[in-house]
Amino acid sequence: VSLWVRRTYVQKCDDLLVELSISIFFVMGYIVRMVKNEFMPREALTLACLIDVYTTVPIFMERDESLWPSLVFVRVFRALDAMSQIESTGVLDVLSDFRRALLFLVLRTICMVIVLSGTVFTLEILGEIPGFTDKSIETGMGDISFVSIMYFSISTISTVGYGDFTPTTIPSRVFICLEIVVGVLFFSVETTNILELKNLLNT
Repeated sequence: VSLWVRRTYVQKCDDLLVELSISIFFVMGYIVRMVKNEFMPREALTLACLIDVYTTVPIFMERDESLWPSLVFVRVFRALDAMSQIESTGVLDVLSDFRRALLFLVLRTICMVIVLSGTVFTLEILGEIPGFTDKSIETGMGDISFVSIMYFSISTISTVGYGDFTPTTIPSRVFICLEIVVGVLFFSVETTNILELKNLLNT
């Protein structure tokens, strides 16, 4: 992941030898996992194996140094997978349940931030998909389109509210007030439902 972050600043792939060395460990880990599971096809479709294949195979192919963007940042998920495997050995039993839960919370948060940031960064670099460009309409709220308003609605109901769009008409302001209340209620109810389902599964 640190190599990928470095590439976002130098904007070239000049550390191929280091990446090849690291990728060998991912290949070996993949082979060990497949042998351990007797080459079961369903094992090849686990998220960890798919990440190994889709982030390692391109590295061993010939490529231009200027083609530095990649999805290597998703390998951070493997750290979470490795930590789960370490926990299953009992090594983390010396930690209290609270500290172990806190450790996994911090690790999951780091993984989520890296994957989401890397994805948005990569999508912004790649630019618009031909044929899927967003067409905006100029309004008092600014240049808007369905996609930009969908983004605005999600940031509003999740109570993030970046403030890059602001409704200007009375009907849309009234509706946004309703949208905020509904969004807060929706997330509260759904969070409660998820917790209840988790408790049912644990019993």
